[in-house]
Amino acid sequence: LVPVLAVLGAFAREGQVELTNISHLRNKESDRIATTCAELNRVGVPAESSADKLVLDLDRRNFSTENIVINTYNDHRIAMAFTILALLRGKLVIRGAECVNKSYPGFFADINKLGAGVSLID
Repeated sequence: LVPVLAVLGAFAREGQVELTNISHLRNKESDRIATTCAELNRVGVPAESSADKLVLDLDRRNFSTENIVINTYNDHRIAMAFTILALLRGKLVIRGAECVNKSYPGFFADINKLGAGVSLID
């Protein structure tokens, strides 16, 4: 849940969001702490990580208005979390989104049933 909690935390009002005791995420399909941190920084949410923590600095947040390509690192949880960010922010392309098929092949169909209007491109 950490990637999606971090994405949702990026929209909190102010201050810092800290997700702690998460060192086990370093050894998943990707290093989920590092990948979540990198992609949040890419969209303008200052994020830093340590061995077992991810910290978002919302007081320095400056969402980019540019089109941004998000990398999934072939990690289904990163793809799904940043799909939520794309719904909230717009102007995101998620490279490698098909990796969701590992755990939830119907993810994009279900998101679209909710009215999202997500498009899959080659």
